Amino acid sequence: MNDIAEHTHRPFEDPYQDVLNADIEKRLAELQAIRLHHEKYCDLYRPVVLRFAQNDSATIRASETGVDIALPGTKADLAEAVRTLRSNGFSPSNRPTDGATEWMTFWGHKTDSRAQVWFNFSSVQCQRIQVGTELREVPVYEIQCSESLEDFS
Repeated sequence: MNDIAEHTHRPFEDPYQDVLNADIEKRLAELQAIRLHHEKYCDLYRPVVLRFAQNDSATIRASETGVDIALPGTKADLAEAVRTLRSNGFSPSNRPTDGATEWMTFWGHKTDSRAQVWFNFSSVQCQRIQVGTELREVPVYEIQCSESLEDFS
């Protein structure tokens, strides 16, 4: 039986399987697009991925736009990450703001902006510090019911 006839005439159709199979096929196509992207730009991503893979705290993921890297760490870890990305031809789309404890940005490659690294850094050296006191009146509420539930005990 040819493929067209097989797909148009099925004696025992299962809508559940049809929905799941359609989703699986869609995700397989997305994964194939990711694979093609990474095959095209692997020489640009390879040194960055291999360097970050040495850090047990880093999470590395292939995405539709390139490579996603999440890195919790210290200021020294951030400096090393920036050095790694810059020395491999990547430039950030923005800079960290003063006093920020996290920084997220795309890094595009200088030879081809379609080769991108999404970088998400969060500091692990944060602590709660009291910076002052404040006195203010705030409403105080309590729950009161109009019907008692004692009859149900």
